Parts: sequence; structure tokens; C-alpha cells
Amino acid sequence: MKSKKLIIARKAFAVLLVLLTILCNITVASANSTRTPQYDFTDDEGYVWTYYINSDGNATIVNTTKTSGEVVIPSVVDGYTVTAINDPTSSKSIFGSSANANPNTEVTSIIVPDTVTALGDEAFLHCTALTSVSLPYGLKTMGIGVFYKCNNLGPEFIIPGSVDSIDFNTFVYTKISTLYITSRQGYTYLGWNTKPDGTGAAVISLNTATAMSYSIWMPNQYNAHLDANGGDVEPETVSVSYMTAYLSLLPIPEREGYTFKGWYRNLNDETTLVTAETLWDVAGDINLYAGWQRITYTANFDSKGGTIIPAQTIEFGGLIEEPTPDPEKAGHTFLGWYESEDEDAALFDFDTPPTSNVTIYAKWSINTYTVTFNSNGGTPNKQYHNEPYGNLIADAMVSPSREGHNFTGWFYDEDQTQPVSFPFTITGNIELYAGWSANAHTITFLPNFGSVSPSSIEVSYGTSYFSLLPTPVREGHEFLGWYTDLDDLDSLVTESAVMGDSDINLTAGWTPITLTAAFDSKGGTPIDTQIVDYGSYAAEPTPPSKPGHTFEDWYDSDDDTANVFVFYVPLYEDVIIYARWSANNITVTFNSNSGSAVDSCTITYGSLVPEPENPSLHGHIFDGWYYDNETFEEKFQFESEIIAYDTELYAKWSPACYTVTLDPTGGTVTPDSITVTYNTPYGELPVPSKDGHTFAGWQDFEACIVTETDIMTTAEDTTLTATWTANTYVITYDPMGGYVFPTQKTYTYGQPIASMTYPWKTGYDFAGWQDEEGNTYTKEDTMLFTENTTLYAAWEQHPYTVYLDPDGGTVSPETITVYYGEPYGELPVPVKDGYTFNGWYFVYANMCSVVSINQQAYIGIGDGEGDDNGDGDYGYDDILITAETIVESDWDHTLIAKWTKNQEPQGPSGPSTPTKPTPYNIATYIDANGLKQVIPGAFQTAGSTRYTFIYDALPEGILNYKPEYARANLRNTPSSHWAYDNLEEMYVKHIIKDIGILPDKNITRGELAWVLYNSVVHDMLNLEITGPAPFPDVSEDDVAIRWAAEKKIILGFPDGTFKPEQNITRQEAFAMFARFIRAYGLEFRKQLNLSEMPDFADIDEAGDWALEDIALFAKSDILRGIKDYSRTMLMPLKNISNAEVAAMVHRMLKYMSYPDAIR
Repeated sequence: MKSKKLIIARKAFAVLLVLLTILCNITVASANSTRTPQYDFTDDEGYVWTYYINSDGNATIVNTTKTSGEVVIPSVVDGYTVTAINDPTSSKSIFGSSANANPNTEVTSIIVPDTVTALGDEAFLHCTALTSVSLPYGLKTMGIGVFYKCNNLGPEFIIPGSVDSIDFNTFVYTKISTLYITSRQGYTYLGWNTKPDGTGAAVISLNTATAMSYSIWMPNQYNAHLDANGGDVEPETVSVSYMTAYLSLLPIPEREGYTFKGWYRNLNDETTLVTAETLWDVAGDINLYAGWQRITYTANFDSKGGTIIPAQTIEFGGLIEEPTPDPEKAGHTFLGWYESEDEDAALFDFDTPPTSNVTIYAKWSINTYTVTFNSNGGTPNKQYHNEPYGNLIADAMVSPSREGHNFTGWFYDEDQTQPVSFPFTITGNIELYAGWSANAHTITFLPNFGSVSPSSIEVSYGTSYFSLLPTPVREGHEFLGWYTDLDDLDSLVTESAVMGDSDINLTAGWTPITLTAAFDSKGGTPIDTQIVDYGSYAAEPTPPSKPGHTFEDWYDSDDDTANVFVFYVPLYEDVIIYARWSANNITVTFNSNSGSAVDSCTITYGSLVPEPENPSLHGHIFDGWYYDNETFEEKFQFESEIIAYDTELYAKWSPACYTVTLDPTGGTVTPDSITVTYNTPYGELPVPSKDGHTFAGWQDFEACIVTETDIMTTAEDTTLTATWTANTYVITYDPMGGYVFPTQKTYTYGQPIASMTYPWKTGYDFAGWQDEEGNTYTKEDTMLFTENTTLYAAWEQHPYTVYLDPDGGTVSPETITVYYGEPYGELPVPVKDGYTFNGWYFVYANMCSVVSINQQAYIGIGDGEGDDNGDGDYGYDDILITAETIVESDWDHTLIAKWTKNQEPQGPSGPSTPTKPTPYNIATYIDANGLKQVIPGAFQTAGSTRYTFIYDALPEGILNYKPEYARANLRNTPSSHWAYDNLEEMYVKHIIKDIGILPDKNITRGELAWVLYNSVVHDMLNLEITGPAPFPDVSEDDVAIRWAAEKKIILGFPDGTFKPEQNITRQEAFAMFARFIRAYGLEFRKQLNLSEMPDFADIDEAGDWALEDIALFAKSDILRGIKDYSRTMLMPLKNISNAEVAAMVHRMLKYMSYPDAIR
């Protein structure tokens, strides 16, 4: 910024400045910019912007290398926001032009970004070609001579309403005759003045101003409409000036029962409360709403030592709620709520609304309680004493007594676990219990010829002692119990016995024991159990009998270690005596009745007869073994029957019936099986049905046809299989207004459709073949029609992009979308200074060539003849396009604006050498069947009118050249990318199909095969590569890889795979490119003068097998290597990227020659 001294001196100097600059041609500022440090910022287009950083952290631009055309000043440089252009110490514009020398003659327009608030002295002076300036709303100040000597700027100029001041000489020596200032919200413009407060002289013209001029604005007056929101206010409307504080102007409303909170713009938003700092920032009237707070009172409750009662908040006019439940206080009874603490206070009236905060008081009366002395089984039983709450009990008032016990004191509980400690305070009704300890006595045990331990016990008085008595023992006797008198059986001690208040003796009672001798005959005849006295003998019984067994003897246990039982030994316990047997052997004979022989078997009695394997008899079913060989009524049950004698069993047979399962092999049949008896005819066989097939008969497992009279000779279940002949049907293809060939094809039911005809219709995209119900069919579908069928082509109207070329003018929008066969519709009108718009024209090159098989295919572009209509186009027919013109182009195309110069009209300039339409050349090939392809191509030589293509055996057709002005606008590739043009060309020529291609992503082996495949024009109707896929990891549908394998462009790996998803190295890609060139006999027009391998720093990393191809591409300028400082790197082992492939394809199309056989 300039110093105050310079600003004051400037005013005195201003009167002479205009005359001095005219007469003496001196500069309008004194020195170059001296602010340091300064920095350089380079924009996306490579232009440099010099700036310094202000004290507020923003940037001021002081210089730029962008000194021509439209200048768009950046809003941010190196992360700093640009807020000023040129500093006041500079004597030059940011383009380097000064007041007296070095005018800028190339800048035509300037766009100042929205971030700029100040234009410094001489920011854009002496730009003689400047005609257009865009200043942002937000600009505050303009310094001295900002547009000084911009003599083509005008005659009108718009100043943003945000500008506060403009210094002198800003518009001197311009064409500006009319200055407009835009509006400023909330203000009325009054004009320009020599003082910022408007008290100076009015400035009549900024063009001749000799001092700083200030824009004067008067704030507008707006009304605040006041809504009292249920209250009263006066006045209801207040007038306020824009951007002034207005709280002091607002009246205070009133509302009974409420406190005024303030005025709000929105009652639901507290942030809209009007405060002393709130400014009127709305350019119009507003509504304000009164905010209210309901008046409330607090009722506090003093419970006077009772439970706490929470305070209540009561709104104006409301009642205090009497608390429930009542408060509580130990030893007291609640009497009610009172107005004060005084003894004569009145009860509080809860039915009258409060008019202020209030405290309400509780009153209480003291309780009286009973003390009960419980003798707890002694005497006297109970005594009662009444005592007031809080009274002190000094000692016991009662002395009890109890038989058989000693008194131990008073207790709080009946179980005598909490002794009373005198004295204690009365806090409620209480019962005290006398404590007692019982007297102890001895019980002595007399075992009566037995033994017992212990011999005596000690038991307390009154205690039940039955559970404490021991059990004595006496050999050969059973204990009957303890008796107080053995001669008195009623003196038996029972569970109810209680200890008296003296010692006692108890005598044991006994009875002799008897034993049992039981006999287990183990399945033999039963033997009775014997009763034997303790120490006596068991008598040996008569031996038992058992079928199929021989009795051996009696034993003392049932296990293998048992001993023979001795009957003359005395018994001292119960016993079980066991019989032992030996089983007899039995022979079972099997008579198979002419079936296969079955061996007899010998078993031990009691065992199950093991069931032998079933015998077999051809044509018969084995039905089991029987006791009877004639009637076969009693069948032998192997799983359960036990035989006791030698036995012969007989086989039973039944003629066999077998199930014949009927397999319809995809059809249907009812029934799906039949039963046939062995060695009899099959009988009637059902006829199956199957969609799309004719039944050809049933066949057996030997593939012999079986009829109903054939004899069933298979001795097992079997299956008959239906044989069929598949039907054939005709599919008719209806192109629905398009073109298709052939129109019919014959298909076999159940087989894949495999091949379909493909239609073509101008202006439409083929969406598939559909039946009458709208079902879509593809070649992968299976043929399931059961009659001749018609499929209908489904079409989707194709949108085409029309690029509008204003030919030096401007137009918005720059593209429109149209549809073939429909009108173009409304077209935007372009503008161009100094010209009158004549209309939009379609420039159509009459460039067609009929291509015969193996004939040279080329297009002549332009004939070089002069143009007779003065529009500068040569060799084209120009067609005027209006809104009603029907679209006849079935491709994206360009309309060019035509103009008539307003002054000095010019006529034709004579013949001109035709040039290629830019940026890309596209051709469309349409064969005799109507199939259309967009195909890549290249000019044969520089300046040639021949346009050549690579193709595979094209049939006769039409080759159309279409000049193309469109750009692809690749989504994921910035326009600054080094390979953008190459990738865009590949996309426009349909070599790549993905507009979102990632340029630096590595390309796979399979993707590179598709790039090469798309570089060739194929006869798609006849391109049927037969046979299996060339590699196990490649699908039969991958046409590109199958084509490349057939052309020997790819060879695969030693293990027989291709690895299509694997990335490909640069040297492997060079080899594929080389084989592609050899496959089509292509030659290079350009050969660099290289006698040996180019000097690649890492050539030793390349495989020997790749050196020949690397040298070929390097000498032809297709392979240029990668720069690494001073070295050129080949990087043969690096994976190749999409961008690198695009560059090589571009150079191949550019530098190759095409032999006549394939042009």
C-alpha cells in the first residue's frame, strides 16, 4: 500500500496529471514493484503468474506470461487466495506494458476472479486490443490508471455495485462513453463524490476525474411488522434503515401472566432473537414475533424433620398440589400442612392460586408405644408397659422362672441371639423375650448280651433324644429297640420320647434270625426255596430237568469260577444255589429243491440256526426255508426259532416278476414303469412324448429295439430307454424396418442357436431378437421352439452428438443431441464480433468408394478445386441446417457457423490445397448385406488424398469417409496427459471401447489382442473361426484371441496356456506388434538413418529373441524409449501401459505403407 504522505501529495498533483501525461507523455506511477519476496505459479496451460503474499495471508498478482487472447486470472496460486491485482508501487501492468512504451497488443479480454477485492494502480493499462473485461461483484477498490490507454475498451463498461472507490485516470484514453454500475442490495445509488461520506463535490464523469472518486449509497428504509403473539403492542409497524441496529427502535409489548423475552424473526429458532448487535440485513420488509415466558411461582415444603417433599413450580393462575403420600417422621403422627410455624397457624388452603413464592409447614404429634416382657415358656407369661417415644428404659421390670431351666437374661428375639442392654430408648412398640438354659441328665445303655457304643450319653431337659440313641449288635439276632422296662413291651422308646428332669437306664430288646436257601435251576424245572435257622443246613433237592440239556450239579455262584455247593455246611446268611447244564448238539439239513446247494450245519441247543446265503434258481424268486416240502405252510424263522432235535428245512421258489423302468430321456411317459414276469412277453408298452422330437422306439441295454411281443429273458430289473429324432424348425428374422440377411435359418430343436443373423437400421441400435411376447433370444440360448417361429428385431433410437463449431465466434451450448429421421430442433445462435450469422451448415465430403473383393480400398479427400460461394470451404457441398431440417447423418457430426463480415466483405480467395479434417479421420464400411463398422485408418502419405485401411478379405461394399470434429472427452484421462491425443484417437476410431480407460494402468495380454483386432476391418458376417479354443484358458467366445492365434500374432506359453489376464511386458508387446505387421504384409515408410541398434542404456536386459523387433521399431521411429535424465531407457521387462500402447498404435498407423492387396 502507498503511504499516507503519497496519498495526500497525490491529490495536489492530480490537477496537473492529465495535462502532463498528454503533453509530456510521462508515466503515471513512479517505480517498479519492490515488494519481496515474490513467487512464481505455473498454471495448467504453462503460463507463469508472479505474486507476493499479503500480510493477511492472501496473494497479490504482479506479473504474468499470459499476455495474449482471453486472460482468465487464477483465483488461487500455490494454495493462496488471490485478492489483489498489481501493487501500488508498480509502474507497469501485469502484462509488462507501461504508460509510454511497450503497449500490449494481444490481450483481448480479461476475466477477474470472484476472490479479487482490489485492482492496484496500472493493473491493465495500455492493452490496446482489450475489448472485454469481466469484474466480480465483491471488488472494492480500483487504483490509478487501471485501464489507462486501453483504447479499444468500450463504448460501454459495467462497474460492479460492490466498488467503493475508483482512483483517477482509470478510464482515460479508452472508448468508454457510458459507465454502468450494478445494484447494491439494500441501498439506493446516489452517484460518485470526492468524499466517502458524500459531503464533497459530485463527480460528473469518472473519465475526467482528477482525484479519488467514491460511490455514494443511501440505505433503504424497510418496515418491521410486529406480531405481539397474544399480547398487545403499540405501534405495530416500525421503519428501519438497511444494515443498522434496530433493537432500540422496537417497543415493549405486554401480556398478562407472561414475561417478555424479546423479538424474534422465527419463534422456533432462538438464534433469530433481535439483540443490540443485530443489523437489518434483509432488503425488504420482515415480520417480528414477540417471545413470551409464562410467569411461575415456587412452593417449598418444610416437613420439620419429616421426609423431604420436593418443591413445586406453578404457572400463573395454577394451584399448588397437596403432596401425596403424607410425609413421615419417626415416632410422630402427621397432623397436616400449615401456613406458618406458629402454634395457632391455620391449615394451608390448596384451593387458592398463589400470587407469590410460598413456604408450607408440616405439624406433628408424639406417639406412645408398648413394652412387652415375654417369659418365653416361664412364668408369669407376659407383662405390658406403655411408654412415650424417646423415653429411657433403665432396667428389667420382671423376674421370670421356668421348670428344668436357668434364667439367662432378656433378649430382643425369641431365639435368644440378641441380648438386651439396659438402659435403651423407646422408638416403637417392642417385645422382649426371657432367655433360658436347659438342665442336662445321663442316659445309660444296657446291651442285654450284645454290645453297644457309647455306653451312655448326656441329654438336656426337654430334648427329644430318639435320634441320639446308638444301635447295639448281637450275633444271630435282630435288634428290636431300647426299652425303659424290658418286661413291659409298651415301654419301647419312640421318636416322641423327651428327656425328663432325671437320669434314666435303657435296655436292648432282641429276636432270633432265620435264613433262606433259594434254588436257580437256570431254565430247568423249578425247585422250592428252603427256610433254615441261623447255623443250620440246607437239604439237597431232586435234580431238575431241561429240554436239550444234561444236568451236571448244584453250584454256589453263576460264574465260571463257581464251586460245587456243599449241603452239609452250616448257613449263617441267605444263599442262592445254581444248577449247571451242558447243551446237546443238533444237526440242521437244507434241501434247496433244485436250486444251488446249501451245506448243512451243526449247532448247540439254545443257539439260533445261522441263516445261510439264499440259494439261486434262474428265473425264480427264493421265498424262504420251510418245515414242509409240499404245502410250504410253516416257514422257519431264523431270527427267533430254537430247535431241540435234528431238523431238515426245504427251499420254496416263486416265478420272478421284474420291474421294467421306462426312461423317456427328457420326455414324459405314463406309466413310468411296468412289471413283467420272467420268460413272458413284455406286453403293451406306453408311447412317450417330448417337445420338438419324434418317438423312435424303446431300446434295451444292448441298444436293441423292444416290442410288446418280445419275451422277457432278463432275470433282473431293467430299464428301457426312449429313442428320439430331434425335429427341425425354421426361424424367420423380421428386421422391423431394418435390413437383415439371410431372413431365415433352420435350427434343430434342443441344440444351441449358435449363429443368428444381425440386422442393421439407420439411426438405431440393435437391441436383440424378440418373440411376440417380448422375450429376447441370443446365440447362447438353446433352440426350444416346437414350430416355425418369427423373431422380431428390437431397436433403440441412437442419440447422435452434433458439435457446433462457431468458426471463431462463441456459442452455448457447444453440443446438442439429435436423432436420425427427426428434425434438428431449435439451434442456438452464435455471436462473433464484426460478423452477421448466416446459419449453421453441414459440410459433407463427397468421399465414397465402391470396394470390390481384394480391390484397393481408398478414398480421395477433396479435389482441390476453388470454392464459388465465398465461404472458404473447398471440395465440399454445404447444406444449410434449420430447426425443421431432418437429420440424415447416422453418426456424430459437426455443424459449422457461416458468417458475413460487417465491414470490408471479402470474396473467394482462389484454390486451396485440401487438408485433413481435424482432429481425427473416421470411415464407415457398409458391406452388401448392410453390416456397418466404424473402422480405423491412416493417410498413406503426408498431403495425400488417399485414405487407407487394414482389412480382412472384405466383400463388395461401400466405404464412406466422414470428416469428424468431435473430441472424445475421456473421463479418467486429463487433457494434460502426454498420451491423451493418442488415447482419444484410439477411442474415436473404435480401437478401444472404454471412454473411462485408465492411461497408466498396465494392459493385459488379452486386452492387447483386442486392440490389434479392432485395428483391422473384418468381414463380420463371414468371420466364423471354427474349432476349439486355441488355449485351455481362453473362451471360445473370445474372438480377438482366436483371431490373433490364427494369424500367428500370439503363440502362447510352453505349458499350452495364453494367460489372457496377465500383464504383458514391453518386449513381449513389441513381438506381438511385429507379428501383426508381418501377418498383414505392412511396410514402414519412415526409416531413421540408424546403422545399428539405437543407444538404449538398458538394451542388455532385452531377450535375444526380441532384439530384431526392437531394432525394427526403433529405426522406424515407432519405438522411442523413455527419457531418464541424459539416458534413453528401453525398459524391456517393464509392464506396458494403455498409454504406451496407444502411442505405438498411433505411430504404426502414421508410418506404415499398405501393399495394394490390402488397401
